[in-house]
Amino acid sequence: MMMLSRKTKLILAAVLMTVSPVFAEDYWVSTLNTQDAFAGSFNSWFTMAINHNGFYAISRYEGLYDISSSLDIKPISGLSSGYQDGGINSATFSSPQGLALDSSGNLYLADSGNNAIRKVSLAGQVSTIAGNGSAGYDDNTNGTNATFNYPTAVAVGPSGNLYVADAGNNVIRKIDRSSNVSTLPGSFLAPSGVALDNTGNVYV
Repeated sequence: MMMLSRKTKLILAAVLMTVSPVFAEDYWVSTLNTQDAFAGSFNSWFTMAINHNGFYAISRYEGLYDISSSLDIKPISGLSSGYQDGGINSATFSSPQGLALDSSGNLYLADSGNNAIRKVSLAGQVSTIAGNGSAGYDDNTNGTNATFNYPTAVAVGPSGNLYVADAGNNVIRKIDRSSNVSTLPGSFLAPSGVALDNTGNVYV
């Protein structure tokens, strides 16, 4: 039987998370927890993003974790639930479930429990791009005046626009580069994922 490296297992887990978070969690617990040096701390992970430098960012409950290219793991933010922007070491989240990276390496989160889309800049500053902590369904030309209802996933399009699976509202929302929030045509049943191809087609 071929033995997979830990890095290969991590990448496989990332792929599985985009398809089925439940199956990915089972895989993580049964394969990574028991056979790697991650035992005891890697259940109930939500999603993973891989940046251009070979580092991994994972959200688990309220926290963000870095995994370096050498597979060293450390918490970087949000180890207690809350809603606070600011430096990465003091910012807080509530059940972030979606991660995406833009071409510059900025990290975006679907902060589900706070009904907001958050950004972590390369300088380590956390800000709110859209939403304001209140659940609702309002588009707006000012991102923080718009409302979401338990957003679960976020993706970056080829033009830099963000697309959000707004699960509680059963729709896909778009946030353009000026933070204008709009709703794409169509209705979905609690969408849990969103992705785009190189030409900008949206997949749910």
